[in-house]
Amino acid sequence: MAVSSFGRSQLCRWANLSDWPRIHVVPCGIEPWRFPEPAPLPEGGPHLVAVGRFAEQKGFPVLIDAVAQALPALPDLRLTLVGDGALRRALEAQVHRLGLTNAVTFA
Repeated sequence: MAVSSFGRSQLCRWANLSDWPRIHVVPCGIEPWRFPEPAPLPEGGPHLVAVGRFAEQKGFPVLIDAVAQALPALPDLRLTLVGDGALRRALEAQVHRLGLTNAVTFA
């Protein structure tokens, strides 16, 4: 099983051609009915939320740099990062170094 078409294609690279029909995509998802109604969005904005593993291939340092560049034109811009991983301390240091502690939150 793979979580995306891309993931399936990568698995097919390593599997025998005869096994390809057995590799199925099972997308990750949530069951919204299991959760209460969301809280209202915070005032101001825009407010961005990024969810993922804090690893090199996810691009969080680029996102933080983009927020730093956009902030002068969008002073109410906020970013919430949801996740954890090997880069967490480096990302926190980047936020501090760029003076973004009021704009970027780690959830």
